[in-house]
Amino acid sequence: MIYTAKIVSIDNNDEDDLSINIDGCVLRCFCAYTPYDIVEGEVYNVEMSLFFNDDIDMNISSKSVGVYNVSYYKHLIVGHCVNGCVCSGIKFCDEYFKSWFGMYDGKLVEIVVDRIDLVFL
Repeated sequence: MIYTAKIVSIDNNDEDDLSINIDGCVLRCFCAYTPYDIVEGEVYNVEMSLFFNDDIDMNISSKSVGVYNVSYYKHLIVGHCVNGCVCSGIKFCDEYFKSWFGMYDGKLVEIVVDRIDLVFL
C-alpha cells in the first residue's frame, strides 16, 4: 500500500533511521530505499513492509487499537483483522496474514513486528 508520510526526524548518525507520521501515528522506521534526499518536515509517498526476525505470531488482544513502539524499530500493532490486514488507524497488510491467520478475521488482534521498512516512491 502507498501511504503519505511526514518526516518527523532523521537520526543524525544514521540517515536510514527515520521517524514518520502517518495520519497522526508516529512510527520509527528503517529507510530501505530512497531515490532522492529526504528532508525533515516534508511529506512523501512511501510503501511500508513489515519485517519479522522469527515466526509471525498474531494473538487476540484486549489492548486499545494503535501502534506502540516497543524498542527501537520494534512495534506492537493492535487492530482489527480484516481480510488479511490489521487495521489500527493505519492499515497494515501482509501476504501471510490472510493465509496464516484467517481465523482471526473480524477480531481485535495484536502482532509484534521487528522492523517497519520504508521505500520512498
